[in-house]
Amino acid sequence: MICTEQRRYIQNWYRNDNYLYSNINFYNLQQIYLLKVVMKQHLILKKYIALSITFMLSASTIVSAQESQRNAFRREYSFPIQFGPKVTLLFFGLGMVSAANHPGTMNISFPYQTMDMDGVKTSHIFSGNSDRLLSGQSPEVSFGLDISQPFYAVNFSTGFNTTYQGAYYSIGYGRNMYVGRQIQKLRDRITNCTWVLRPSLNITAFSFSGGNLGNIDNTNTTIYLLGKEADPTYSTYYGKSKHVSKADRLAINYKQNQIGIQPKITLCTNPYKTKMSVQFFASYFIPLFQSGGLQMIQYSTTDSPHFVSSSAGTKIKNHDEITATYNNEPFHSFPFRASNLFIGIALGINLF
Repeated sequence: MICTEQRRYIQNWYRNDNYLYSNINFYNLQQIYLLKVVMKQHLILKKYIALSITFMLSASTIVSAQESQRNAFRREYSFPIQFGPKVTLLFFGLGMVSAANHPGTMNISFPYQTMDMDGVKTSHIFSGNSDRLLSGQSPEVSFGLDISQPFYAVNFSTGFNTTYQGAYYSIGYGRNMYVGRQIQKLRDRITNCTWVLRPSLNITAFSFSGGNLGNIDNTNTTIYLLGKEADPTYSTYYGKSKHVSKADRLAINYKQNQIGIQPKITLCTNPYKTKMSVQFFASYFIPLFQSGGLQMIQYSTTDSPHFVSSSAGTKIKNHDEITATYNNEPFHSFPFRASNLFIGIALGINLF
């Protein structure tokens, strides 16, 4: 049997059909009600299936669109063999180093001893000065090697400065940006653009000399200074033959060594289009680690010079007996931070 609420529900359902309403057999209302419930569930199931099909079709469309985008990206950024690495030899570069002005005089003094041919030792005090420090503008010659891919480049470079007897060694990484936005496809820009803008960051080792601080007589005299020994003679080699040279003086020079970062911007010709390479560049050296030391070099009137000690082997900070001042202000390692701006041009050829 069915309840009164179910009976009212079925009567309302058939109210618009007078024939059915008038001929309803209320003994069959239970079956009619169950049929209505089944039909309603069937309609819900059909809606669910339709929604599921719509969702699957939408998901398939989205996946197809994403796959099309990936294929377009692969076509745009997957390059054939002709876009392999390019090696450029920069056989000549010339630039101008512009350093902050450091006017003034550096003074260095330390004790030392000499011993003559008779074995007599004498104590002395060396005192020297230099006002030839890194400042102003000076020319610098450079050489380098670039290894380029379509999107990035690795560069190696070195150079020397005759004014301050300095040199640098640098390695860096840069990104290639092809100048020519009117060409839409990147593949076409790589082959057709003449110029490439390349910002890069380099790690650079840079050194310069502060010039000669003074000389000590080395003729027939052995010199003991700062843990080093300079004999009156030294050996030079020409091939396999040994030659003994007589020293006449020991030169004391100041040299500053630095390691730092060097942001660099380069405008260069496209290695995928031109055989010759022209580069215009500007960089700024920022020292991170630096130290100053004394070079000791023996000179002879007839033969080549001989190094007794490099600046790395005689660092000022490692010798308490050294008294060092810059503009009458004492320093214990180096007189100033030698940052500098380097602007220049380089010429090269694409090897392959």
